[in-house]
Amino acid sequence: HIQSVLCTIYYALIGKRRRFQVQKSIKSFLGSMFIVSVCLSLYLIKIPLSVVAPFELVPKLPQQVYAKTTGQIDRVLVEAGDDVVTGQTLLQLQTDDLIYEVEKVNAVIEAKRTELELVTATGYRDRDARSKIDILNAELGLHEAELKLAKFHLENATLKADINGRVLIASTDELQGKPVTLGEPLLVVYAPDIV
Repeated sequence: HIQSVLCTIYYALIGKRRRFQVQKSIKSFLGSMFIVSVCLSLYLIKIPLSVVAPFELVPKLPQQVYAKTTGQIDRVLVEAGDDVVTGQTLLQLQTDDLIYEVEKVNAVIEAKRTELELVTATGYRDRDARSKIDILNAELGLHEAELKLAKFHLENATLKADINGRVLIASTDELQGKPVTLGEPLLVVYAPDIV
């Protein structure tokens, strides 16, 4: 309607010969004004451009804490989200069997050393005693290796944090009393600044 009024005024002033060109010019002008007004309104009117979607926050450099020996978890000393420092104890495996194993192997080693001393004192005169000295030395070496292994397992029954960070764990209740095997993943410590 506005277009026809503008055309009538313009024709009265200019004449009929340019009627087609004027209609085309007015249409393109009105189209351009519409596009400008839409762009201007989109610029001035704030439209929230956000999307709600599920996401998972994954740490960039997590430190997985694995069981360093076979046993049963005695105590979990951290909760999910706790901040920990390097060297802080995270988990403790039951050590009763490990302590018993160390004591048992120590007793066997002491008995073998005593037997070796007795045989050594008399062994240089007797040919059979010299071979027994070699056997006792081999057995003593074997038991000393068993002692090192038992001490290694006892030392690794305490799991500590290797980095400063935050604990990521599903549930401490699930870990409490759980039997674990060597190399089993137990929890994650990650640096919250590096995500």
